[in-house]
Amino acid sequence: MGNYLKQNDLIPDKMIVSAAERTQETARLLLDNLTVADENIIVDKELYLADKETLCDIITLYASDKQRLLILAHNPSMDYLVSHLASESPTLSSSGKLMATCTVACFYLDSIDVINKQGCGKLIKIIRPKAIS
Repeated sequence: MGNYLKQNDLIPDKMIVSAAERTQETARLLLDNLTVADENIIVDKELYLADKETLCDIITLYASDKQRLLILAHNPSMDYLVSHLASESPTLSSSGKLMATCTVACFYLDSIDVINKQGCGKLIKIIRPKAIS
């Protein structure tokens, strides 16, 4: 996935990563292909088992307009967040999952100030590992 993000000019400016060991391992694997400054990699223990509101609060805390932010967290929280942000219902994978392991959902938001509003984002694409391997 890191290689795909790099090849498609989807390198984040900042990463917010859960403190869970498995998520830390995934972040290390992504960073093998992505150049993100150390000061822009933030480990936040609140991402573990966060609800949608907490995820929105964390995004508001760390994000700024005109910035690519990558959130590396857990399900079902990420399913809830993607469904909340999407102005149209996102498509599920062939196995019926939305955000399977290492799936990336790319959104465009006019402003971070609208993040708490249902359907505030334009879902650009969902990238699933099985689709790029």
